[in-house]
Order: sequence, then structure tokens, then C-alpha cells
Amino acid sequence: DVEDIKSYLSKHNCVVETEKLEAIFPPPPPEEGQDKSAEGKAEENVGAPKARRLINKEEFMRAIRIFYKVVREIVLSNNLLIEQSKQIRKMDVGEVIEVHQGPMLDPSVGVYRVHGKALRDGIVGWVTVAGNQGVTFLLPGGHVYQVVRPCPLTEELKDTDGANTIRMLQEQQVLEVLEWSRTSRSALGVTRIRARIQGEDAAVGWATIADHDGNAYLAAA
Repeated sequence: DVEDIKSYLSKHNCVVETEKLEAIFPPPPPEEGQDKSAEGKAEENVGAPKARRLINKEEFMRAIRIFYKVVREIVLSNNLLIEQSKQIRKMDVGEVIEVHQGPMLDPSVGVYRVHGKALRDGIVGWVTVAGNQGVTFLLPGGHVYQVVRPCPLTEELKDTDGANTIRMLQEQQVLEVLEWSRTSRSALGVTRIRARIQGEDAAVGWATIADHDGNAYLAAA
């Protein structure tokens, strides 16, 4: 449950942002017929154990995923050791990588690197977090996006044309990422996110980060 997650993260020296964890896993609603008054709650809770909410696998995996945002252009390569690696491609400012391993030290040059998947095209490789001269290439982030151009929030992953639109997203709206995917494994595919609109609306659906022509609709906040 949620308390077990907090305990695990603390035990392994991870930063626990309680507010974010509780936002992902809100407490369950009161059971039908339960007294909702403050007085009723106080009487019911005296000497009673604290309620604990169980979470499913999808929620747990979402809670422990780690994303980094590119803040300075950097090379994605195929090996932890820079001296033995080959360049795959460059990562542009604003791109996001989901971390699978690391940060791990490359002892040959004294820098920390992470292994993960570039969410723009699904390519996997190694990238440097910060150089040995103090230049920062990656910063934590990428699980929240802001709308920079109106686009449809749709029911289906492959509905890039908005045939079944849930909402039209407007500039400045903020989305919490629930899932990443691509419409195709080929170069013709585009990266889409399944996201929840932050705020009172809280609608959930799929949105395109950028189209084939490079027009950006969403940007990592």
C-alpha cells in the first residue's frame, strides 16, 4: 500500500515527496452510510487503526518511474563508458528520457550517466547527467506537460486526428503523464501521452507531443 511505498523509498535513501504521492494515490471515499461529520469521525476513529489503501500494479509502476528532462543538448550513446561508446543521436533541449538504470559512474571520465528510453522516438541508450566541468545536461522532470498549442485529447492512442475527442486542450493547461506510447514503431510513428488534466476537469485521454512536421503541442513543464 501507500505507506509501504513511503517506507521502501525512505529505507533506500530516496526523497519522498508526500504531497505528490498522496496526489497520485488519494484516500478512498467514505463508505456508504459512514458519518461524515467531524464529530462522527472523531468518535469512530478513537482507538481504530489508520485506514490503508491498496494500490494496483499500474499505480505502483507510475509512482516509481523516473524521468529526466534535457536542459542542454547532449549525445545519446550505446555504452556506459563514453570512451567505448558510439553515438546514436543527439537529444535536444526539452526532450524527456525515462530512466531504466542509474545514475551510474563512468570511472574513465568521472561523470554520472543514466540508461533509459528517449520518449520522442523510443530509442534506448546512455546519456550524461552532468559533465566533469560542472555543465548540467539533465534535470529531474518530464512527468508533467504544459499545452503550448491547442490539440485534441482523444480516447484512443492512434486517434491522432481527433475522431473521438474528449476535450480540446488549450494553451497553458497542465497534464499529468500517466503513460507513454508511440502510434507505430516505425519512423512514421508519433509519441503520445495518456494524461490527466490537472484541475477540476481531471479528464483522462491521449495527446500528441509533436507531429511529423515538428509542430509541438506539449512541452515538459
